[in-house]
Amino acid sequence: MPGADQQQLLAELLRSAGLQLDAIVNAGKTRVLLAQSQAQTEELQASEEELRATNDALQDKNQLLERQRAQLQESESALTAQAEELRATNEELEETGRILNESNTQLEQTRQALEQKATELARASQYKSEFLANMSHELRTPLNSVLIWRKTWPTTRKDTSTPTRPSRRG
Repeated sequence: MPGADQQQLLAELLRSAGLQLDAIVNAGKTRVLLAQSQAQTEELQASEEELRATNDALQDKNQLLERQRAQLQESESALTAQAEELRATNEELEETGRILNESNTQLEQTRQALEQKATELARASQYKSEFLANMSHELRTPLNSVLIWRKTWPTTRKDTSTPTRPSRRG
């Protein structure tokens, strides 16, 4: 049987070996945990890179959307200005149309008045022609008699019954 000293030494060796085994097991666990931690760190770094890339893409899209929003606002302003111009032009055209309608009405009234005057002038011309035709006939009959009488009247004899014409010298 071993002595007490040997037992104590053996107990200490066992405890020391147990501590060493625990240290080795714990070192292995630490290595596994370290490997897992490194893998997770790498995954986090990869995720962080993906998030940065996604964030950069979102910022680019946000800037693009801001530019498009600014363009849309410019387009809206331009369309608003065009709409105002069209409204003003429409009002001008309506006013011009109203003026043209008034002018057309006046022209139609003037045309009707001219037609009426033309009818009156034609009637007056017809009356004048009829009057002159009647007067010509009425005057021609006695004048023909006078002309015939004058031709048959002796030319040597001086007519005392006709008054002499005054001279037209000034």
